Amino acid sequence: MNDRQHTQAEGAGEDPARGKQKTRRPGGARQPAAEAAARVCERAASLRAERDRFTGVWQDIADYVMPRKNDVATQGSPRIRTAFLSDVTALDANEKLGAGQLAYVCPANEVWFKIQSSVAQENPEVSEFFERASQTVFRRLAASNFYLEAHECFLDRGAFGTMCCYLQAGEGGALVFRSVPCGTFMIDEDCDGMVDTVYREFKLTARQAAQQFGAERLHPDMKKLLGARDPAAAARKWDFIHAVEPRTLANRNPMRKDNRSKPYASYWVDAQNRHVVRESGYDEMPYFVSRFLKTNFESYGYSPAWTALPVVKQLNKIEDDLDVLGEKAANPPILAPFDGAFTVDSRAGGITYYDPVNKAVPQEWQTAGRYDVGRDRAEVKRQQINSIFFVDMFQMMSTLDKQMTAREVAERSAEKLVLFSPTFARLTTEFFTPLLTRVFAMMARNGEFGPAPAALDNGDGNWVLDMRVEYVSKIAMAIKSLETRAWAQFAEIMLPLVQIDNAILDHVDFDAVTQGLAQNLSLPARFLRPRGEVDKIRAERARAEQAGRQMAMLQQGADAMGKLPPELLRGAAQ
Repeated sequence: MNDRQHTQAEGAGEDPARGKQKTRRPGGARQPAAEAAARVCERAASLRAERDRFTGVWQDIADYVMPRKNDVATQGSPRIRTAFLSDVTALDANEKLGAGQLAYVCPANEVWFKIQSSVAQENPEVSEFFERASQTVFRRLAASNFYLEAHECFLDRGAFGTMCCYLQAGEGGALVFRSVPCGTFMIDEDCDGMVDTVYREFKLTARQAAQQFGAERLHPDMKKLLGARDPAAAARKWDFIHAVEPRTLANRNPMRKDNRSKPYASYWVDAQNRHVVRESGYDEMPYFVSRFLKTNFESYGYSPAWTALPVVKQLNKIEDDLDVLGEKAANPPILAPFDGAFTVDSRAGGITYYDPVNKAVPQEWQTAGRYDVGRDRAEVKRQQINSIFFVDMFQMMSTLDKQMTAREVAERSAEKLVLFSPTFARLTTEFFTPLLTRVFAMMARNGEFGPAPAALDNGDGNWVLDMRVEYVSKIAMAIKSLETRAWAQFAEIMLPLVQIDNAILDHVDFDAVTQGLAQNLSLPARFLRPRGEVDKIRAERARAEQAGRQMAMLQQGADAMGKLPPELLRGAAQ
C-alpha cells in the first residue's frame, strides 16, 4: 500500500479541511495551520540535531554490516555498496541474528503470543474470549506483510541499534506494516523512557503529493508544478514530514470522536513551504520504535554492530593483508640485476635467461609472510563477531531436536539466554506489546471479535484496555524456564532442610510459585481454578477443620467426664 492509501485510511471520516486549515488550540479553539507547520518544522530541526549525533556511526556500520543501506548519511545518494568489504562475516552475522529472531521470537508458523485479561482467571468466559481473540489476531498477522517487515526491522535493530515500524489500516481493514529506514526518522521519549513521538522524513514530487493528499491541499508553489512541462521541474522532490505525537487533554476534546480529537496527533507537513497538507489523529501510536540496548540519557539505541565494529574493521584489514600475501605467493615479486640484461618470464614453462658468469640469477623477494598466522587471527575475529551477534545461540537452537522442551533449550543455552534476555525484554516492551495492542484495538473497533463478555463490557468500550500479552515463543519460554530451573534447584536444595525444620517453608509463597510456574510453562488458563474458587475451597476446608477441632474437644471433654469418680459427678450436678 502506498502513502496515498495510508493517508486516505487514516483520514477516513475526517473533514475535507479545504481552504485555510486550522489546528486545535487549547480549550477547543482552532489555530492557523501555518503555526502548526512552523512548530513541527522547528521541533523536527531540534530532533534532527540529536539524531545526527548518531548518523556518522550509522554510516560506518552500514558500510561494513549492511551495505545495501549505506546511504544513511547521504539519503538518496548511495555509495558503492561493497566498497569497504573484504569480509562478509558481520553482514552474515547480522542476517542470522535477524532470521533467528524471526524464527524463534515471532515465528510465522506457530503461535508465539497469547492475549489475556486480568479478569480472565476469575471468569472462564473471559478467558475463552481472549483465547479466540489471540487466534484471530495471529491469523490476521499471518495474512498481512507483518513478518516481511518485522524481519527488515530486526536487521536494522541488530545493525543500527534502533528500528521503527509503521502500522496503518489498509483497504477493507487490512493490516499494512512498513519498516521505516534508519536515518529517515527522529524520535522523542516520554518521562518513562518510552518513545511517544516520531517524526518521519520523506520526499515526494508535486504529482505524487497531489495523488496522496489532493491537489487542493498543496501549497501554491507546489501546485504550479502540477502542469509543468519542464521535466526537471516535474521531477523536483519536495521534503515532507509526518509528525505523530501525543495530544494533551487541553488540545483535544475526549468527548468527540473525530480524528482531530484522538490521543495522538498526526501532521503531514510540506517542510519547505511550512504548510500542513493533512491533520488527523490515531487512537494508538502507529509507529513502534525499539532499541537493542540504550543508555538512560539518549533516545537512540546501541547494537551488536556498535560493539563489533572495531573487530569488523580489523578483520577486513587482515583479509586485505592475506589477499596481498596470497597474491604474492601465487605471483611473487622478483629481485633481478639492475642492468636489465634479461626479462623474467613468470609464465608456466617460461624460460628466463641470466648471466651465469656474474651469477645474476633473479629470485623471489619478500615472500616470507606467515599466511597461517593471519588466517588464525582472522578466525578468532570471526568467532568474536558471531558471538557478539548471538549467532552461536541461534545456530545451536536450529540444530536442537524439534521435540526438545523449553527447559532443555534453556539448560543448553543458559549463558547466552541470560545475555539475550535484556534485549528480548526491550523487544517485547517497546515493539511487540504496543503493536499487538494496536492490532487488537483496531480489530475490536471493527467488531472482528464479536460482542465482549458481560464481565468485560461496561458499555463504554474500554474493555480493550484490559488486555495484556503473554509471549510463548521458543525464546520466550526458554528465558522463562531459567526462572523455573532456579525454582527446581532451590526446591532440591531445600528438601533435606525441610526434614530438619519445616518452619523454613514459611518463607515461601506457594501461591505465587504456582502462578509463576504455570505462567512460565504456558499452562492453559482452564487448568487452574479461578482465585475466587480457590478462596471458597480454602474457606470450606477451614470451616471443616474448625468443626473437626470442636468435635475433638467435645469428645475429649466427654471422655474426661467419664473418667471422673461418681461422687464428683453427683456433687457437680447438685
